Amino acid sequence: MSSLYSKTLRSILPYVHSMTGKKSSRFLKELERSQWQGPEEIKRLQWKRLKAMLDHAYQNVPFYHRRFKESGLKPSDITIPSDMLKLPILTKGDIRRGLGGDIRAKNLREDRFVRNSTGGSTGEPLVFFNDKIQMQYRWASTNRNLRWTSYNIGDKIVKIWSATQDLARSATLESRLGNFFWRRRVLSAYHMDKKTMEEYLEILEEYQPHLVVGYSSALVLLSKYMKHEGVEEDVGAVISTAETLFPHHKDLIADRFNCEVFNRYGSREFSTLAHECEAHSDLHMNAENLFIEIVRDDEHVVSGELGEIIVTDLHNFCMPFIRYSIGDMGVAADGTCSCGRGLPLIEKIEGRIHSVLVTESGKFVPGEFFPHLFKDAEGIKKFQVVQEKKRSLLIRMVKGEAYSQEEMDKMLKIVERYFGENTEIAVEFVDEIPESESGKYHFTISKVPLDFRE
Repeated sequence: MSSLYSKTLRSILPYVHSMTGKKSSRFLKELERSQWQGPEEIKRLQWKRLKAMLDHAYQNVPFYHRRFKESGLKPSDITIPSDMLKLPILTKGDIRRGLGGDIRAKNLREDRFVRNSTGGSTGEPLVFFNDKIQMQYRWASTNRNLRWTSYNIGDKIVKIWSATQDLARSATLESRLGNFFWRRRVLSAYHMDKKTMEEYLEILEEYQPHLVVGYSSALVLLSKYMKHEGVEEDVGAVISTAETLFPHHKDLIADRFNCEVFNRYGSREFSTLAHECEAHSDLHMNAENLFIEIVRDDEHVVSGELGEIIVTDLHNFCMPFIRYSIGDMGVAADGTCSCGRGLPLIEKIEGRIHSVLVTESGKFVPGEFFPHLFKDAEGIKKFQVVQEKKRSLLIRMVKGEAYSQEEMDKMLKIVERYFGENTEIAVEFVDEIPESESGKYHFTISKVPLDFRE
């Protein structure tokens, strides 16, 4: 049952958004309604927005105008989903080369542009721009997905997360106020030893959150510790995100937290792309916001087949992402979910494999540490971190044109601060970092066993 605070916040938030010129609450209301439309109705809405994005990009973004002409196409030639295959795939390299202006819309004011960067969840950090309107739609889409877990805006939430304030050395006042307002507690995923995990369990017991959200590897690590200690916690729901969630790990988390566990597939570029609902079958794609293709051999795959995930954002007019290769693989799914929502489905995601690393002092560090450390480094095209033993890290790296040794030295100091001054940190520059034989990209690999003893 929602608290009085939650009910009050939900009642006043639309007025706050309206007074500040935001459409976030209006978008959420629209999404709450559209999810129950039939598949064909949702497809029509999605296609209308896709066509508007293609027209905008052709008219106002030099990069895409040139790309259409080189392909011998105009937006009017895209009449059915398979026509999208005629357009080239957008790569991170394309974005880096056009970041100075070529890939940005010429008809929009600068105050619409919001600088952002990925955490390099596929080992390739990227700087890009979001649209302020798109950010409001993302908020609405994410909160719709959160409600599928029985969470409501204003309910207590604990995040086992990147704790960017640790890397930046201090949290901003804005983030602290935001956490207070939204009733969030953020626990660092980068300091997880036995003592810290005991403290986290005490916080969970005292704070009694409705929802826990965290990196898959951090949730699994905490759940393994809880099982080792014979401890359970009662929370309303858990959302696992940022990394591949394996079925046996999902069962472990559910067992230790005594609740349903939901899988979320998201990225910094697009926020939540797909989310598991209360029926716990496939993941629903956020089709009103994104056009997602699953492609293999230049064709859209059929249900049950694995393919590359290609994403077009339907609301980022500032810097359109059209047919963007996000770096993950997925299995297509047909039909509709038993929950009754008409949103299209994706059976599973394959691609992001993170190993938990171990510091000199025995702390556990989820692999997400390195993507967040490298996320603003424009000179790193791709990386992989390998830990063969304690006090040893090998960082393989593909340099970009903007590589700076000074910037790298600063980041290595941060690595040393977390992993210990006696840790041998080697950097190896390479031309390419291959995927594993399974086709999955492992950007952190650890061969050090987890040990919960002091």
